[in-house]
Amino acid sequence: MEIILRRLSELMLRLEPTRFTEHQHARRWVGDFPATGGEIVEAEEQLGVRFPADYRELLSISNGFPVPSGVDPGFLPVGAVNLLIEEDPYLVESYDSLGSELKTALLIGGKNEEQYFLLLPPNDDYEEWGYWKFANWIPGEHAFEDLTTYWHGVLQSLEKELESEGPRRDSWDWL
Repeated sequence: MEIILRRLSELMLRLEPTRFTEHQHARRWVGDFPATGGEIVEAEEQLGVRFPADYRELLSISNGFPVPSGVDPGFLPVGAVNLLIEEDPYLVESYDSLGSELKTALLIGGKNEEQYFLLLPPNDDYEEWGYWKFANWIPGEHAFEDLTTYWHGVLQSLEKELESEGPRRDSWDWL
């Protein structure tokens, strides 16, 4: 996963050079510093779960990751992870058909954005963690096998964008 995130960082820096700081350009890394083991354990205890191994790996690489594109959410630092029902009870109430999953879902990305990235803990119906990108503009949830699959898809999307468009111009670049 680290190789994918590093390549993703390079592409993000190329596509939107003015969005990132000189320090991020120098490091060639747009992610945050890694979470400590203590921060991860503290969040797990507070939420009453043990995160899946790949999410723990992500946090050990970058404790939060910025929005990579207009259709993908930024990921939260582990200390900001919370139950979706606590962050957006109206959404959970509005989607009765997904109620049991959304009531226990953890919001790990997309807070205050157009789409969420959710972790769904194992339950009576599912033995494994679930990975969903969820937004009102997506017809239903978009499930992923795991985080590596998700990040690989984001990387492929940005590679295609770079091939077709080149670096993005910020709206104020013409000034």
